[in-house]
Amino acid sequence: MSINGSDKLLLKTTGGTIVKDQTVNDLGAFLSSTTSLGQICGGRLGLESGVPISTTDRATTNATTIYLNAYQSNWVLIYDGSAWVRRSFSTPSVAVPSVGLKNFDIFAYWTGSAVALETVNWTDNIARATSLARQDGILVKNGAATRLYLGTARTVASGQTESSKSKRLLWNFYNPVAAQFDLQLQGTAGATWDVVTPPRQISGNSANQVEAVVGLEGGHGVTRVSVLVFMTRGVAGGGVVARASVALDSKDTFSKVSMYELGTAGSQVMLGGFWEGFIPLGYHYFSANQCGAGAGTVCGWYMTGSDRGMTGSILC
Repeated sequence: MSINGSDKLLLKTTGGTIVKDQTVNDLGAFLSSTTSLGQICGGRLGLESGVPISTTDRATTNATTIYLNAYQSNWVLIYDGSAWVRRSFSTPSVAVPSVGLKNFDIFAYWTGSAVALETVNWTDNIARATSLARQDGILVKNGAATRLYLGTARTVASGQTESSKSKRLLWNFYNPVAAQFDLQLQGTAGATWDVVTPPRQISGNSANQVEAVVGLEGGHGVTRVSVLVFMTRGVAGGGVVARASVALDSKDTFSKVSMYELGTAGSQVMLGGFWEGFIPLGYHYFSANQCGAGAGTVCGWYMTGSDRGMTGSILC
């Protein structure tokens, strides 16, 4: 049987090892020809038909359907109950679930004539209602090994999801690529930087955060999200500090790394900090937070124009 030329790749277990049916060639050599995960599924989940890597933000009414687009290839391995079978696909799709603010998993399965997709909702932001399991080491739906796990997403409203520079809410288990966070912070230029204890989101604005969902603990590796705010000191005097940083799932704390500056009246500085680490399982947000210390009710620092924002990247 030709692996590269066949529409199906039948596998079986021989002595505890998965092998190609009717031969003694093991699966490992085949999978390692490029990357193992990419050989199990050659596609990527996306919000545009036929576009494996989108270059535009997709949100609300532009994000009501999830597609499996060909990327490394147009085939996927699906378990049929006794063997792994290679199936070709032609951009199957599934509607985003009609429930608001809910994580959900996406699975591929064989209908008997074509590859199709289905979704399963989570219980809450960090816990699945139906867990994942492994069939021969490959992630599948628990209790239904014929459903291959592809990734996880989250709704922003009933029937709508989003993948944008502020909300990375579609996460690919197979063939992830780097996606950017890029958010201009909301706040009035010239507004004073309040002395607040505990900290708060910058300018007290709930829009000053970016969001992500990951389907496995730790995602695909270390994620880093930074905040920078260009400030002008409007008053003179010592004993006053302005601080800015990023916190995971918190609007009133700081990450371990944050920076602050003092200066004389009219001095200009860049405040900032970052969060870096492995994102826990499920949905999470990164909040740009501020605080101040010193005498008076304001620090005397002023946000300047549009020179303020959050940046970062995530594999998804």
